[in-house]
Amino acid sequence: MPIELKGGTTNRLFLDPQSNRVLKEFVGGNGMVQSFQKRRAAEEWSMKNVPIAPEYRGSDQTHVAMSFVDGERDIDGQVDQLSESLQHQVYFESGKALASIHDTVKFALPKKYHLQHLAEVVRLIQATKKVLAQNGVNTLDLIDFMKASYDRNLVEKSGLVWTHGDYWLRNVIGTLGNNLFTLSSVIDWETAWMNSPYDDFAIVEMSVERAHGEPAQVFWDGYGKTPDRHLQRHYSIAKTMEWITGEDENVDFSSDFYQTKFNMMKETLR
Repeated sequence: MPIELKGGTTNRLFLDPQSNRVLKEFVGGNGMVQSFQKRRAAEEWSMKNVPIAPEYRGSDQTHVAMSFVDGERDIDGQVDQLSESLQHQVYFESGKALASIHDTVKFALPKKYHLQHLAEVVRLIQATKKVLAQNGVNTLDLIDFMKASYDRNLVEKSGLVWTHGDYWLRNVIGTLGNNLFTLSSVIDWETAWMNSPYDDFAIVEMSVERAHGEPAQVFWDGYGKTPDRHLQRHYSIAKTMEWITGEDENVDFSSDFYQTKFNMMKETLR
């Protein structure tokens, strides 16, 4: 009988002891806006093509199956209690892993990207302006910032890469022992897609850098370069608005998760 695994924040995971496969059952909500079909396709492509992803083991109408990855299931919850040496290893190896993901496939930026991106930003601001205003974010100032912080040249230079879409330490699996961190795999590929690497940099800012402070700066040593901070913040705000639009009408925007994001916006606009 499959054993339910702990650790998923949106979906349900089950281990089949006989085959040593993990079955992932897709669940809606929690800011998820992608369809089941798109989420399954993203998982399948990533596991077939990204070496650091788990091995693909088939799928059906409700599940995607993958190889079981041994290691700590909550690096994010442990990292702040680790020694300085181990913390640096976690951040460095996680940054290095993200670079390898982005190196999987690269394309030049399509000419229509800028127009589509900025049109999406306008749509997101319109769709979230009520929630933003209720939480002290001035949408007129936000519009000015989003225009000023978008650097077309930098976005074009970065191009399109295969992005993970939810890159934080909760999705990094590795082992800790003898003052050594060994990264085993990166999981949870359902929001992976061809996008600007700044889409992943946004998640890193909010869920790694701002969550763990100064030690997390080592992440960029592992990645190989530090992103432009204004452009990174631009994408962080856009990502936050995207999450808001994916929530149902009963979501609690007073939660710590969203309040830290609203505070980020207000700090940016001061």
